[in-house]
Amino acid sequence: MRVLASVASLVLALVLLVIVLPGVSGVDLPAIGAELADVGPVVLAGLLVLAMAVMWCGNNVITGSLPGMTQSQAFQLAAVGTAVGNVVPLGGVVGTTTAFLMGTSWGHSAVAIGVSVTLTGVWNLVGRLLFPLLVLLLAAGFRFHAGDEVLWYGLATAAVLAAGVVVLTRRRTVSLVTRMLTRLLGDRRGGAFPGVTDLAFTVARQNWQQMTIATCAVSVLHGVLLWACLAAAGTRVELGLAVVLFAVNRMLALVVITPGATGVTEGGTLALLFSWGHGGPEAAAGVLLFTLFTTVLESLVGGVCWSWWTLRRTRTPRRAVVSE
Repeated sequence: MRVLASVASLVLALVLLVIVLPGVSGVDLPAIGAELADVGPVVLAGLLVLAMAVMWCGNNVITGSLPGMTQSQAFQLAAVGTAVGNVVPLGGVVGTTTAFLMGTSWGHSAVAIGVSVTLTGVWNLVGRLLFPLLVLLLAAGFRFHAGDEVLWYGLATAAVLAAGVVVLTRRRTVSLVTRMLTRLLGDRRGGAFPGVTDLAFTVARQNWQQMTIATCAVSVLHGVLLWACLAAAGTRVELGLAVVLFAVNRMLALVVITPGATGVTEGGTLALLFSWGHGGPEAAAGVLLFTLFTTVLESLVGGVCWSWWTLRRTRTPRRAVVSE
């Protein structure tokens, strides 16, 4: 059943791309393909380096949440998790399972991995919401011509979600949720999650700066990649508008009706570009190029990392990484 759901979601994503890109841009797929073919190999190589830098920067979020994990291991873990999210609809459960499989094979405890998954998820979510919120606030303050509806709906959505994240990351809230889960699982002695809350806050206090800086670096480089992809395809967007465009793109990525919100982000991003007067095959090609260097590339790299880990999978003696 899960395989069928994954296939159906991937088909839906492809259908959305095939329908949305020509529909919004007003040009057919061959014209978009012709614009992509005009992008030179040197430019493509530069975009590839930039895309890999985005992925590599994310390592520091994971190494911060799980001390003792190497950069190579963090890269593999992040790549596989992202690939799962891009292929499997609502692939959080599958991604968490792969994180436990890979992490324990490298000697990390289940508790430490659970803390890492939680902290990484919180920081990634805050990065995807807080950055767009600040950008849209600035855009509204400086009255960028991004469309009042786009700005105010975006502000309202980001504010609600950001407030939810802040509430959920407070110590009292985490302790309350832990107690509720413990009772739900039938263990009223509080032994179902021994030390998880304390360990999570210990790691967060020690490494919050590293994780925050890495999250900001990923956001900035991701935005530069979007701007560069548009420029490579012949669409020159002003810097201020490019920042707003990226913020809206990141918020649309949370609408996961398809794996990785593929089709949704492209359609919304292209519609916003069109409202600013950047229509035609160049804009559609730039948006599609961004998808190729994010969703497609990340999925391919994740598949390679999973295959590599599977081939080299060996059990190593567990090492104490953080006091539990």
